[in-house]
Amino acid sequence: MKINWGIRIAILYISFVLLILTLVTKSMFQQLDLVVSDYYEQELKYNNMMDKIKNMKKLKNPISWIITDGQFKIYFTKELSSKSVSGTITFYRPSDSKEDKTFDIQLNDNNEQTININEFKKGVYILQIDWKHNQSAYYYEGIINILN
Repeated sequence: MKINWGIRIAILYISFVLLILTLVTKSMFQQLDLVVSDYYEQELKYNNMMDKIKNMKKLKNPISWIITDGQFKIYFTKELSSKSVSGTITFYRPSDSKEDKTFDIQLNDNNEQTININEFKKGVYILQIDWKHNQSAYYYEGIINILN
């Protein structure tokens, strides 16, 4: 059976239209997350963040951390008094903003804090620690991979 050239053009045109409609439908249901919801506001605070990072680099051994048995242990430098440290620890998940977790800093007498990470989904998180000690502000950022 031979197909007329007009029918071939019609089949090609209909196939193209179906392809475009499929792509449009898929793009409508695609989840798009910005890195952060208040991107422009945070961009304006960039210089402030750079000052916090400089302050953190002036400390001797400012922060160290370890993951053991479903526990995330973070150790602050002994230069800081545990009673006067305040701030937040954020586990930022780039692939899904719904999985972000934020904790207040509550150090024990040894300048350490333990966080249970058993409920965290497996994957890569960006660790963001923003804290103040007396009148100085500090910021630390690192990458961790949770393998629960």
